[in-house]
Amino acid sequence: WSPLWVMVIFQLFKISNIFKIPYYGLIKVIPIICDAIISVIIYKIFLNTSLDSKKSIIASSLYALNPISIIITSIHGNFVSIPLVFLIISAYILYCKKKYSIVYSSLALGFAIMSKIWPVLFLPILLQKIKTFRNRLVYILLSVVPLLISILPLYLTNKDTVIKRFLKYESMPGWWGF
Repeated sequence: WSPLWVMVIFQLFKISNIFKIPYYGLIKVIPIICDAIISVIIYKIFLNTSLDSKKSIIASSLYALNPISIIITSIHGNFVSIPLVFLIISAYILYCKKKYSIVYSSLALGFAIMSKIWPVLFLPILLQKIKTFRNRLVYILLSVVPLLISILPLYLTNKDTVIKRFLKYESMPGWWGF
């Protein structure tokens, strides 16, 4: 799990205890909210590119009502929609917005990478939109800032363990979520 998700589930656990809300239900709320935000962004992207409200609603609904997405998020409790929402926000900002798009898009991508590592695979695709070498370098550097900030406290408290975990990752057989 990423440092971001560990912080989130810790806070949700505290909220669960304070308000006596079942933890297994509460932990699914954030990914469900992320799925709703993804649907809205898909609508905005299609509206921005096709200028057709009906097509935008259809595209957004295809994601929002997709049974696979619903099952993964609300039943399994998987949190893949958290990095996905940041990745889609990053692409939306870069492709649809003009002002400060490199800064905000790279930071959104950084939060996606901080949530899970797989969004880094989209970096080459996003970099194609950026014209100059200097701006590409700024984009790459800003994309790692959120991850570095989230890892820094762990590194400062236990440097050897952090280095060992990053350089010698080992999965744990039998651990499949909650």
